Amino acid sequence: MTLAVVALGWAAVTAWFLAWDAAARRRRGDATVTAPAGWLGPDWRLYMVEAALLTLLAALWFGSLGHGGWVLLFVLLGAMTEWAARTRGGPRPGPASLAGFLAGTGRTVVAGGLLRWIL
Repeated sequence: MTLAVVALGWAAVTAWFLAWDAAARRRRGDATVTAPAGWLGPDWRLYMVEAALLTLLAALWFGSLGHGGWVLLFVLLGAMTEWAARTRGGPRPGPASLAGFLAGTGRTVVAGGLLRWIL
């Protein structure tokens, strides 16, 4: 696996995360957020770092262990990151946030599918 392929995977996952964030902001009606480049949100650098870390983990997974079991890996990783993001520094998530939790987990699984296809 070459560095160019890993960079392509990182770019695809970054684009996916930024599109997800733009759609989520639009769905929430969060028009008060001033974006630096129009459709980019204020946390675009964090999404780039998150995509880089996820891409490096996927490159390690797909480069050494093959393509089997990737769905379970990304479901567990997505659930772990969503749980941590929702419970740190705030109240425990209630039943109303279950849909958001599952959607956030699905966001990571789709990113894993992109990486499986590219890597």
